Amino acid sequence: MATIRRAVVDDAERAGVGTTLMQATTELARERGYEQLWLWVLEGNHNPRRFYESLGYRADGAQKTDSFGGGPPAPSVRYRRRLRAAAG
Repeated sequence: MATIRRAVVDDAERAGVGTTLMQATTELARERGYEQLWLWVLEGNHNPRRFYESLGYRADGAQKTDSFGGGPPAPSVRYRRRLRAAAG
């Protein structure tokens, strides 16, 4: 399993930066033989959720709650994208 953290600053939103990063990540994962990718996104963060859905990710029902820097609980949902079918 590989962990990749991605963030795009507000000024770069809707400029194609996130799409380019996610496409490069997906290609690298395929080249390395990964069968699926998953990521966590804040539950109420609707724009990123729509973005990931447009790239083929789907919420898979997993949930978790984090606290960032001791702040209030932040519920997240997991999104998953299959890259290829699992070997027999």
